[in-house]
Amino acid sequence: MVKRKHQLLTESERDQILAIPTDRDHLARLYSFEPSDIDIIGARRERRNRLGVALQLALLRHPGTT
Repeated sequence: MVKRKHQLLTESERDQILAIPTDRDHLARLYSFEPSDIDIIGARRERRNRLGVALQLALLRHPGTT
Protein backbone atom coordinates (compact mmCIF):
# COMPACT_ATOMS: atom_id res chain seq x y z
CA MET A 1 0.00 0.00 0.00
CA VAL A 2 1.26 3.48 -0.85
CA LYS A 3 2.12 5.59 2.17
CA ARG A 4 0.38 8.94 2.04
CA LYS A 5 1.49 12.14 3.68
CA HIS A 6 -1.83 12.65 5.47
CA GLN A 7 -4.28 9.92 6.40
CA LEU A 8 -7.85 10.43 7.53
CA LEU A 9 -8.18 6.94 8.98
CA THR A 10 -5.76 4.54 10.58
CA GLU A 11 -5.36 1.07 9.10
CA SER A 12 -7.53 -0.48 11.83
CA GLU A 13 -10.28 2.14 11.33
CA ARG A 14 -10.21 1.56 7.57
CA ASP A 15 -10.39 -2.21 8.07
CA GLN A 16 -13.32 -1.80 10.47
CA ILE A 17 -15.29 0.32 7.98
CA LEU A 18 -14.48 -1.61 4.80
CA ALA A 19 -14.30 -5.18 6.08
CA ILE A 20 -16.89 -7.63 4.82
CA PRO A 21 -19.30 -8.49 7.65
CA THR A 22 -19.21 -12.13 8.68
CA ASP A 23 -22.20 -12.18 11.00
CA ARG A 24 -25.33 -13.46 9.23
CA ASP A 25 -27.64 -11.04 11.09
CA HIS A 26 -25.44 -8.08 10.23
CA LEU A 27 -25.46 -9.05 6.56
CA ALA A 28 -29.26 -9.42 6.60
CA ARG A 29 -29.64 -5.95 8.14
CA LEU A 30 -27.35 -4.40 5.55
CA TYR A 31 -29.02 -5.91 2.51
CA SER A 32 -32.70 -6.08 3.45
CA PHE A 33 -34.96 -3.23 2.42
CA GLU A 34 -37.17 -1.35 4.84
CA PRO A 35 -40.63 -0.07 3.80
CA SER A 36 -39.20 3.41 3.13
CA ASP A 37 -36.58 1.87 0.82
CA ILE A 38 -39.26 -0.07 -1.03
CA ASP A 39 -41.21 3.18 -1.51
CA ILE A 40 -38.12 4.81 -3.04
CA ILE A 41 -37.56 1.82 -5.33
CA GLY A 42 -41.22 1.59 -6.32
CA ALA A 43 -41.34 5.27 -7.31
CA ARG A 44 -39.35 4.46 -10.46
CA ARG A 45 -41.38 3.76 -13.59
CA GLU A 46 -39.46 1.08 -15.40
CA ARG A 47 -38.27 -2.26 -14.05
CA ARG A 48 -34.67 -1.62 -15.00
CA ASN A 49 -34.70 1.68 -13.09
CA ARG A 50 -36.18 -0.02 -10.00
CA LEU A 51 -33.48 -2.67 -10.16
CA GLY A 52 -30.76 -0.03 -10.52
CA VAL A 53 -32.02 1.95 -7.53
CA ALA A 54 -32.28 -1.23 -5.44
CA LEU A 55 -28.69 -2.17 -6.29
CA GLN A 56 -27.42 1.29 -5.47
CA LEU A 57 -29.22 1.32 -2.12
CA ALA A 58 -27.76 -2.07 -1.24
CA LEU A 59 -24.23 -1.09 -2.25
CA LEU A 60 -24.31 2.23 -0.39
CA ARG A 61 -25.12 0.59 2.93
CA HIS A 62 -21.65 -0.84 3.32
CA PRO A 63 -18.73 0.74 1.45
CA GLY A 64 -16.15 -1.59 -0.01
CA THR A 65 -18.54 -4.54 -0.38
CA THR A 66 -19.88 -5.16 -3.84
